[in-house]
Amino acid sequence: EKLLSLDEAFARLDPGELGRLLLPGIQEAVNNTCGDLLSLAVRPVLPLLLPHLLTALQKEIDDVLDLEEVVLSAFVRDKAVLVDLFQKVGRVELEFLVNSGYAFGFLLGIGQMVAWA
Repeated sequence: EKLLSLDEAFARLDPGELGRLLLPGIQEAVNNTCGDLLSLAVRPVLPLLLPHLLTALQKEIDDVLDLEEVVLSAFVRDKAVLVDLFQKVGRVELEFLVNSGYAFGFLLGIGQMVAWA
């Protein structure tokens, strides 16, 4: 319950601010993909259209973005991150197993001493 869902995280973003941040990259992508003429026609409309597009995207983010696929592809692409994650998460459990092994080993050793005596 403490985790943030994709809907909640994306809903917290301000469409106007996000649009301003994305605008240069989108303009460059339109220019590279569509050419100069279409880029000149679209450039004045993009700052007005982008906040509305992002607001609509906030409502449909689960249909547009598969977070599980994004995370899995990132882990497959960069295996060092996955290994680091497992080592950090597993460190606590490994310490517990080692420490509990000492205690159980001690108790079993006492039991064997009594059985052999």
